[in-house]
Amino acid sequence: MIMAVYSGLNGASVYRLSHTWDDLDPATLELRSEMEEFLTSRSNARPMRMAMDEAYVKGEPCAPYAGIYLRDIVFTEDGVPTFIDSKINFGKCALLYNIYHDILRFQGRDYNISPISSIIDEISS
Repeated sequence: MIMAVYSGLNGASVYRLSHTWDDLDPATLELRSEMEEFLTSRSNARPMRMAMDEAYVKGEPCAPYAGIYLRDIVFTEDGVPTFIDSKINFGKCALLYNIYHDILRFQGRDYNISPISSIIDEISS
């Protein structure tokens, strides 16, 4: 969800609103900077991966960002040979299993999410 907001703010039509960006208060610009740092793809998206791991360990609700896992799958599929000396590369199979396991670990968990009436009222109005 946060990636969708970030992508929207960095879309060409919004990004070009230079006068609007100049008028934002420093706290808002700092928040945007923190969001950019959190969502960076440098260091293999380490901040986001750590946040997802922390949410999982604490049992907090988390919808993992699929882009990270899709990139992992593509790099594994393209960068690791499926066969070595005409034999199946089970190391590659293990790498792919670990990626799929990371995705699936967030499914099937019960989350105790209580409705927040103020948010529901705002959405409904």
